[in-house]
Amino acid sequence: MAENCSTSSGIWTRFFKKASVVSSINASGALDIVLCYGWIHRQARPYDERSRLGRFAPRRPKSIWSKMNIKRAEILISQGKMKPAGRRQVAAARSDGRWDRAYSPPCSAKLPEDLIEAL
Repeated sequence: MAENCSTSSGIWTRFFKKASVVSSINASGALDIVLCYGWIHRQARPYDERSRLGRFAPRRPKSIWSKMNIKRAEILISQGKMKPAGRRQVAAARSDGRWDRAYSPPCSAKLPEDLIEAL
């Protein structure tokens, strides 16, 4: 990442499932690394029965942040792991309001009470 983060348009990384005999970094660990360089996880897709692929790419200039990634970024900053490219992305998001407009993960959405009662 350190050598190519400013010139690459993205990478595909293969993650092996826990049951696989192949050792690999997990998606969460990879996300922490790319966030430090101002990148983001863009896509995930199955590869085979033992693994899946994840695509990581530089964050676009006006991309919206998720609350989950903000929390992770704040932890990485407090641990001193955030690199200059990542700090620039955080500063830009804070200054233009994207930091405050972060979205919640879909699993945290709540159903309206009337819908719950109808079900």
